[in-house]
Amino acid sequence: LGSSVPRGSWRVETFVDTSSAPLAQTTILVEDFIPERIDVAVRLDDEDAIDVRAPPILDVDAAWLFGAPAADLALAGEVRIAASATLEGWPGYRFGAYDQEPDPIVRTLPRGLSTDASGSVATRLPVAGVSLEARPYEARILVNVDDGSGRPTERTLDRAVALTEPVVGIRPAFESTLARNAEAEFALAVIGVDGAPRPGTLTWRINEVRTRYQWFSVG
Repeated sequence: LGSSVPRGSWRVETFVDTSSAPLAQTTILVEDFIPERIDVAVRLDDEDAIDVRAPPILDVDAAWLFGAPAADLALAGEVRIAASATLEGWPGYRFGAYDQEPDPIVRTLPRGLSTDASGSVATRLPVAGVSLEARPYEARILVNVDDGSGRPTERTLDRAVALTEPVVGIRPAFESTLARNAEAEFALAVIGVDGAPRPGTLTWRINEVRTRYQWFSVG
């Protein structure tokens, strides 16, 4: 595309015979684009799952692509904690109440963060005291570093959140459907905060779900 083409939605079509319908077509969006000028690396000082009772330190390192440290650049970001139905080390198991989906928890990084002379900044994740239900959670850390020209460089880091209390997992020993009068077998597990199985007393209930449909046609 030339430098003077108008911005907006464009359609690209492929023809063998221009008098016939296109073989394929797609839509692209043309916008102003400024390539990244800095490289940003994010990491946590603890490789384990994030413990909301003792949050780890987030380290951010920024450097200009020509090699110099990216000093005195503003940094912003957030931590998004969302419920998960799976737990590492327990394939096939589902965790958490099936009819409850907690809203994600979002915490922003402290205001006024900026890189030092070496292009680095360190801050503790703002998740201390977050209240979590008895189920697994995943955290996504989003960091934006402003390169000074209004073009932020964005990086993300995903990490599991450590359990704060034991959770119950269930794994069906069959496919998604069963024949009438068949036996449905399940494997159950109580997982402690250390990720290991632990003894416990379980109660269970079977719900029969009936769905009514009203079919209609328009046109």
